[in-house]
Amino acid sequence: MGPGRAARPFATEAPRHAGRSRALLKVQDGCDSFCAFCVVPYVRGRSRSLPLGEALERAGRLLEAGFLEIVLTGADLGDYGRDLGQDGALPRLVEGILGLGIRHRVRLSSIEPHKVDPALAAMIGVTPRLCRHLHLPLQSGSNRVLRAMRRGYTREDYGSLLAGLAERGPVGIGADVIVGFPGEGDAEFEETRRFLEEAPVTFLHVFRYSTRPGTAAARLSGGVPEARARERSEILRALGEAKTRALRRALVGARLGVVLERGRGARGPLGMSDLYVPVELDQDPDSGEGILDVTITGEDGVRLLGTPVSRSVGARTVSERAVSDRLTL
Repeated sequence: MGPGRAARPFATEAPRHAGRSRALLKVQDGCDSFCAFCVVPYVRGRSRSLPLGEALERAGRLLEAGFLEIVLTGADLGDYGRDLGQDGALPRLVEGILGLGIRHRVRLSSIEPHKVDPALAAMIGVTPRLCRHLHLPLQSGSNRVLRAMRRGYTREDYGSLLAGLAERGPVGIGADVIVGFPGEGDAEFEETRRFLEEAPVTFLHVFRYSTRPGTAAARLSGGVPEARARERSEILRALGEAKTRALRRALVGARLGVVLERGRGARGPLGMSDLYVPVELDQDPDSGEGILDVTITGEDGVRLLGTPVSRSVGARTVSERAVSDRLTL
């Protein structure tokens, strides 16, 4: 492993594409957190950011190329701007990109829960064309395990953030969870399962812990047997599937903003909603340009089914209280 504190320049790279309408724009790299299980600080170096002006210039080029969604990415996105001495840089970047036009939207990739700027959290579900979607790594619902992981927040901190987001209507919230971390007993796992069952999380990415040489966790005792870790993983994955299914069912009858992607389903074009739930249209829209306004008519166990209503230029998607009221397992 290389020295985790070594200074490195921001690596320039061509934006990646997710479908024909969505572009991934990397604005941050590296990490200073040194979580007990993670090698990212060692292999990617210290946190560093793409200056705001350059990030806006790259975003503008992507929009000129015809992309309708800019996905902001980074190894530790919540640290964006800190190395440049700029507080509140990420919400300013989001506002700046949204201000480059009226036909596109912005999505945030994974961001650590304790690094979500309050100003940014306040924009979710309120700011037009900012996707109502966050991926917030949890890793464990046990405070004892979170301390051992060196995560820097508590279960209560995470729950408070989610509660504030959910107050504004439906929000797609993804969470990473690690099972089988050294010292995770049955009681700690049950804390995690119960917390996730009650939290307004809609997608789960579940991982079984594996040792990374050189990390602090590699020196911990109390390893969990592979069979037990696999069992816990299956329990949480089933819970995650149930929560995603509940979200799809709750959205039937709602109106969402959708951008088209490559390929077609059995019924028609495929697209992605701002909530990060895929949608299959039952007909080709009148125009494939801009964010499509789609009425959700059903779900097929994999994706939502919808009918295009009209081209939605600069209009925010509908956020109905009724959707949140139906969002139960």
